[in-house]
Amino acid sequence: MSLPVAPELFDVLIQYAEDMKQGKIKAAPSVGSTSPALTFCENFYAQFFQNRLHTEIKQFTLMAKQSAIRLRLEIKDKNGPSVVIQLITWYE
Repeated sequence: MSLPVAPELFDVLIQYAEDMKQGKIKAAPSVGSTSPALTFCENFYAQFFQNRLHTEIKQFTLMAKQSAIRLRLEIKDKNGPSVVIQLITWYE
């Protein structure tokens, strides 16, 4: 069985947190668009939707959000796992 999200993806987030803790990264509006945290989120959800839900959602757009909502409602109607519903809700 393959994992829904590659474990090594978390290394990106861990390194980013360490860099922030050590003062290597300063908060600035321009950092957000290229932040390793954003990279983590984009890749986490792309992998989660593809590998666990067999659905292609790769962006944070209104159309992607609407697709996620439809998917969440379908899963909820089928009494799907609450953890999956929660992850989709956090994506939204």
